[in-house]
Amino acid sequence: NICYNLVTDSYAVETVQNMKQSQYSTAALQADPVVEQLFNKYFAGENPYTKVLGSNASRRNSSTILKQVVKLYMEKGQATWGSQYEIVLAGAYLTCRDPYDLPAGDVTYSQLTSLLPFDNDLVLGSISGKDLKQRFIFTDNNKYYCHFDAGLADRIVDTQRYYIVTDTYTSTYAPNNITEVARLDGVYARDLLRDFIAAGGWSK
Repeated sequence: NICYNLVTDSYAVETVQNMKQSQYSTAALQADPVVEQLFNKYFAGENPYTKVLGSNASRRNSSTILKQVVKLYMEKGQATWGSQYEIVLAGAYLTCRDPYDLPAGDVTYSQLTSLLPFDNDLVLGSISGKDLKQRFIFTDNNKYYCHFDAGLADRIVDTQRYYIVTDTYTSTYAPNNITEVARLDGVYARDLLRDFIAAGGWSK
């Protein structure tokens, strides 16, 4: 990395070090005095990123984590909008990042942030039956995870519109043809998973 100073007409060569994403949210960074100062300012007590949220009884791989996430999308969507809208499906384009799975044992928010770092808000969307089937129910994209009742596909009419719960990353992808109806700002996948684990969801 070369830094050039226009004022002094000088330059310096700096060595750039790659860092794993999982390191960003770990306590190891607190060895840096600047980072430690910021943590002490905003988190005077216990560090919320390394505080134990709950326990995980067995290793959960990426697929298990993401299938749980879309179930939580559905539950949150039903609790928020279910009294006004008939929600038929929850689904989204989802991936886990390094380290890709959640080991057995105590769980911290730092771990969940490493797995699901994306700040994508939860969305209630409207979609045509045709796009619902093509983009979600019968998709051949293995990055799309969906939760819906058995037999849903048989009830879908191509020309009718349906309500689904997804996230902003998926809803703003133009080919999905989703019309946003409502949004929960600041409700992210990792936070839904945090609450689920804190409530003992994976403790057995």
